[in-house]
Amino acid sequence: MAELTDGRLLAVEYKGEVYASNDDSREKKQVGDRWEKSSGGQCLFLFAVADDNGRTVSQQIADKIG
Repeated sequence: MAELTDGRLLAVEYKGEVYASNDDSREKKQVGDRWEKSSGGQCLFLFAVADDNGRTVSQQIADKIG
């Protein structure tokens, strides 16, 4: 969890490839997505994995922040 310089909150849930698709992780992703959608643009949620179609975790974070 981090507060960005523009005041938004960013929550990052990192999972290794082995755990990225289990039931617990799917539920956490759903909760995080709902939290982001209900925040009125003040919160961001990222479910990060080591390699997301060639994007590193740093790239995933940068893309999420915009």
